[in-house]
Amino acid sequence: MWQRIERPDRTAGWSHHTLYGVGGQSLYDIAVWLIAQSDASLTNYFALLRSFHTAVGQDPVIVIRINSGANDRNETAMPSLGPAPSSDPDNAQAYVDNLAAIVLRIESIFSMNGWALSELHWLITPTHRLSDPDDAELVSYRDAAKAWAATRARTSVVDLAAMMTAAEAIASGWYDAGGAIHLTQAGYRALAVRELAGGL
Repeated sequence: MWQRIERPDRTAGWSHHTLYGVGGQSLYDIAVWLIAQSDASLTNYFALLRSFHTAVGQDPVIVIRINSGANDRNETAMPSLGPAPSSDPDNAQAYVDNLAAIVLRIESIFSMNGWALSELHWLITPTHRLSDPDDAELVSYRDAAKAWAATRARTSVVDLAAMMTAAEAIASGWYDAGGAIHLTQAGYRALAVRELAGGL
């Protein structure tokens, strides 16, 4: 199910849409889902997003945020689904390859419809810090994502781990009752404020 948040009284600003929001999923799961969607379905979704800009004579600017990491550590499906398949389903190569599969699937919809790829901007946010020192696999995912993003236009990585320590999260009550994988509302808000302060 897709959803959209809108304030119809505003004539300028931004809108937020959820394309995929399912708990307990990895980048592999997201890629499988996207690949399974028909071209017509994804075209309809992105045509709607573009229409909010084109209806007022603006060039579309679509920022796609991909948050992942914690569940990728438990991935067992192989090989990964991108252009450089890995047979180690939870290593950094597989992480980036599945990330590439997601990006390429969406870019293929834009190319198929004759829409400019320059309309798409990518914001990759690997999972926040879970411990001090942080989980080694998450660290490898962040490093691999940064290296991959450096090879692409309009692609950035937000290093949430650099924005807080686990000690701060614990002292502030930012980890939810289920553990460090999810934050409380206050924790997510605190990281969002720090992202905005950093110019993101």
